Amino acid sequence: MTPESERHKDVWDAAAFGRSGNFNFTRVRQPWLREAVKAAVCDELPRRRGVQARGQMQTHINAFVKLSDSLHLQRADHGAHPALLERQDIVNFSNRLAFLAEQGEISIYTWIFVTRAVRKWLSLMRSMGLTRPGQPLHGLPADFMLLT
Repeated sequence: MTPESERHKDVWDAAAFGRSGNFNFTRVRQPWLREAVKAAVCDELPRRRGVQARGQMQTHINAFVKLSDSLHLQRADHGAHPALLERQDIVNFSNRLAFLAEQGEISIYTWIFVTRAVRKWLSLMRSMGLTRPGQPLHGLPADFMLLT
């Protein structure tokens, strides 16, 4: 078991990365988004230290589960094609988080954390070159981002 062999799976044994537990990507519904999140975790994980590192990474993965759920629920194609996404999809995601917080399904803290995590990691994914041809986010519109 190596990081290279694990990174192609949807559930990673964190022992391959020197951690305990698992990383679970299965709830990210769109394959292109799942692959992008995996790439971001591979890039970010070596910079994380301490016993909480695995949990922190899984929390970031779960932030993208919220984005994935929003795309699945609010788009006719369920978010299957990154090139078809638009600014309105990010607005819908933000509104959905606000609705979930209003309904008490997530806390205000979770709302803020998810928003910040998705903003930061979408930027990270772009800087990693994941929007280039042959990469998982190829064709993702430039305006599909959360602004600060």
